[in-house]
Amino acid sequence: MNYKKITIYGNILVLLIILMLLVLTLTNQVFLAVVEGRSMEPLLQTGDIVIVHRVGVRDLDLNDIIVYEKYDGSLVIHRIVSIYNKSKHIIIVTKGDNNVFPDPPISPDQVIGRVLEVDGLVIKVPVAGYLSLIIKYVFSRVPHITAPQHASVNPQISYSRDAYEARNN
Repeated sequence: MNYKKITIYGNILVLLIILMLLVLTLTNQVFLAVVEGRSMEPLLQTGDIVIVHRVGVRDLDLNDIIVYEKYDGSLVIHRIVSIYNKSKHIIIVTKGDNNVFPDPPISPDQVIGRVLEVDGLVIKVPVAGYLSLIIKYVFSRVPHITAPQHASVNPQISYSRDAYEARNN
């Protein structure tokens, strides 16, 4: 096979993978997550983008890397270190690879999805998420201006034009 054919087939393969990811993202089965923090180093580093796919709790195993939602709404990417089945309730314990202690237990409904791996290797795009993190950082520093919940009109300044002219003439 010559170089030109290999390039064409490579481009077609990349395009098909992008289209597949787009379809899966639009159907809410797959999404991209940007890693922030040092808890999963050296495997995952700040700015890495990982592919996360939704799975049922029965599909989770020890050592799977998952994304879950904490009670404050923030998302965490950590590895499953234990799964307990206590009185028909499943409890999952995770831990960052670079952390000393495990996280507080979570319930299956907090699990968003599992990080995509192929033959035990995490599929990631290193450094590609830094732009997203920079935008997040910049906008978190911009003060938020909110309107009051109940705006009231001061009757002393709410004159019609006719009333204003009558009063000032």
